[in-house]
Amino acid sequence: MSSPKFEARIQFEGGRLSVDAGALAPRLASRLGFWAALLVTAIGVVYLVGLIVGSLIWGLTIPPAEPLQLLGAVTTLLLAPTLVVLMACVHDRSPAERKVFSLLGLVFTALFAGMVSINRFVQLAVVRQSVLSGQTEGLARFMPYGDGSVMFALELLGWGFFLGLAALFVAWVFGPGRLERWIRWLFVSYGVIGLLCAIGFALAIPFLSTVGFLAWGVVLPVTTALLAVLFRRVDRMSS
Repeated sequence: MSSPKFEARIQFEGGRLSVDAGALAPRLASRLGFWAALLVTAIGVVYLVGLIVGSLIWGLTIPPAEPLQLLGAVTTLLLAPTLVVLMACVHDRSPAERKVFSLLGLVFTALFAGMVSINRFVQLAVVRQSVLSGQTEGLARFMPYGDGSVMFALELLGWGFFLGLAALFVAWVFGPGRLERWIRWLFVSYGVIGLLCAIGFALAIPFLSTVGFLAWGVVLPVTTALLAVLFRRVDRMSS
């Protein structure tokens, strides 16, 4: 991502001073990117803190306690579209010669959002309500943590495979600055860990399929926090 100053194109029209709206677009993307990055970070922190507190209360079990599953569903449904917005802002601010990487990152992030949103909404709107009402016939494949769970496979396809690819592509958008180097290698770390998790799940290697939490539980919120800092810097330079 580049961080140059943008010069507002000012002109007189009919005796009035006006500013070309196109000159304001970079600043709009920077501000939207800042708030999206901040929101993704906040959601990630809320989930992580909730997981730690919940584990102390109910224990760290598979499947997790019902309140922790509900927390995961709600935070994921909030985070997924916000992450798409964030990637769109990264794409908008990317240098022209690297936009193919940011575009690929945006596309794969959209696929991620679709996968995990389908899973979490089904858990909230179908599985959870069916279990509460005692109607569990035919739900085995849709249980989020059951053996042979289709929905858990969708979850890891999203977080591990698609978001892992998105991270690996978007990493190469960032320039040589110190902050941007940190962001780049954090994205690379997420991509590698995420893909290893997806491969481990597909090949039934338990250790690899569990390391993915490091990517979306730790690496992702740190990365988006640094992105918020970068967008704030770019916004100030654009003003």
